[in-house]
Amino acid sequence: RRSSDLSTASCEQSCQIWCRCVQRAVMTLDYLLDGDPDVAPWRKLRGMLLLELKRFSLAQADLDAYLKLQPEAPDAEFIRQQILSIRQWSARNN
Repeated sequence: RRSSDLSTASCEQSCQIWCRCVQRAVMTLDYLLDGDPDVAPWRKLRGMLLLELKRFSLAQADLDAYLKLQPEAPDAEFIRQQILSIRQWSARNN
């Protein structure tokens, strides 16, 4: 194999591992939020992870819930921008 083939394969494997780790983190947060759905930091974290997985509608729901729980959070404007980006993407792709 050429070195470029190896580096491409290695990159793909790294991406797959990262994706599995993110999915596991989302599953863990699912369980935690089943027990206590009003923990704002968990909502935000799961929303951001779902965004990374391109699960936009679920990400938006969690980020909306985060803002309802913490409307004056220090990062509220950033979260609002993320939600706006999701809505714009959805409008363009539906």
